Amino acid sequence: MTILDHKNMHLVDMDRKKVAFLREVSAHLNLQTNRSINMYHNKIEKMCIANIDYIISKAMTSISDLMLLTENISESQAPGSQSNPIFIVFKTEIQLQNELKLINSYNFKLQQYQNPYRNNSLVVHIQPIIDLPIK
Repeated sequence: MTILDHKNMHLVDMDRKKVAFLREVSAHLNLQTNRSINMYHNKIEKMCIANIDYIISKAMTSISDLMLLTENISESQAPGSQSNPIFIVFKTEIQLQNELKLINSYNFKLQQYQNPYRNNSLVVHIQPIIDLPIK
């Protein structure tokens, strides 16, 4: 994302080694210049970060679980910002079709693209239209 010129990023991972690796890569590539990259060793559901535009997940969690785990982020959006962050997830076509059945109660706009780096994989762009329902 920083290569795409995003100025403010928050990276969250429960694996301390992954966070240390991200910090090292960021320092080595000098990615902190003119931007803010915050890295957290934590669970996403414990984070309360305002003004988030995108939530990107490579993890194996389902789309519906990801939406529930990040409700606190959606709720902390500042006035004037988009009401909910856009989710970008990586799924196979079969995974996506199965998960869409589980999230049919959500109102969202979905776009899918072929992952150029992995066969049989999609990059899925999900934009919630209204507030996410609470279980």
